[in-house]
Amino acid sequence: MPAITGNVLVTLGELASVLGLTESRISALKRRGVIQAARPRKNEFHLGPAVRGYLQYKCGCASESEADYHRERALKERANRQLREILLEQTRDQLHDAQAVQFLVQDGNSQIRSQLLAFGDRLALQLAGKNPAEIKALIDHQIKKVLNELRQYDPRVITDGSPKSP
Repeated sequence: MPAITGNVLVTLGELASVLGLTESRISALKRRGVIQAARPRKNEFHLGPAVRGYLQYKCGCASESEADYHRERALKERANRQLREILLEQTRDQLHDAQAVQFLVQDGNSQIRSQLLAFGDRLALQLAGKNPAEIKALIDHQIKKVLNELRQYDPRVITDGSPKSP
């Protein structure tokens, strides 16, 4: 077998076979200037320079600007990954178990129900023998009192009064 030197001419198909690539990939590398053809507009290559060009392309970058591009792209990808991780963590922190939400809504509704049912009892004794203006003032006062109590609803405290862990 003869020694392989840089002057050995190979076809597009032979070079593809040596490098383990498809002919279309070799053509793309030729268009990008990674591999130089032996003759303009011909699909013949000097084996040595073509292999060295491909290895230089795979192992590093041909120019400083290309190296900067790859470095910046890697930094951008890393930043994007970190941003996605932060957004995912924030989303997880905002999610709540459906049963816990349902329980809190039911608890809030029972608080409202009990306040409204107690409303009539609170007023019944105070309204006996009062004129309409006094009745209206008492009703308004009691409504505001109930609304203020409901506004201060704390979902960490269950209706039985025991604190619930957040």
